[in-house]
Amino acid sequence: MAYSSSVTSFQPEHPDTLAVYCSDGRFTRAVEELCRGLGHERFDTVTLPGGPALLSHWPADLSEVHVFSRATQFLVEAHRIAHVVLLAHQGCGFYRTRCPRLSDEAMQKMQLEHLRAASKALLRQHPGLQIACYYAHVAEGQVTFTGVTSQETVGEAPGSRPVAARAARRREKARVKET
Repeated sequence: MAYSSSVTSFQPEHPDTLAVYCSDGRFTRAVEELCRGLGHERFDTVTLPGGPALLSHWPADLSEVHVFSRATQFLVEAHRIAHVVLLAHQGCGFYRTRCPRLSDEAMQKMQLEHLRAASKALLRQHPGLQIACYYAHVAEGQVTFTGVTSQETVGEAPGSRPVAARAARRREKARVKET
């Protein structure tokens, strides 16, 4: 049985954006919406448990870091990636399994450190990349992304709002255009 996608037509050009995030499916749609909200309609993805943590030597092991780094490097070079979005999320099972004694606060701090380390590692290999790091947390049933930079622990990024609010604004704009 064959299936044809009715969502969009195939575009032969590779996207210029790469999203690196955890494979936890509870966050997938929110991550995709964030990327589109940042202006990246199409993007390549590298998704495995832990996401950007696999670009750090702890808590990932060397074989995980090697495979993940090579996959990321391939996409950056072969697809001529210019933008990378690195994302970590609250309650990550990868971190909880690898670091079971950490408090939630200590785990979040570690994830933020790993986002920064992953960003620095990618920039060492590919100095021209534009990299944005985000931490996703859930509050009142909504996923909110907070920008993470090297100067702050967790701070609001410009335009950092709950994904549901952005989706509502987009629907409202579409409705207004129709009328």
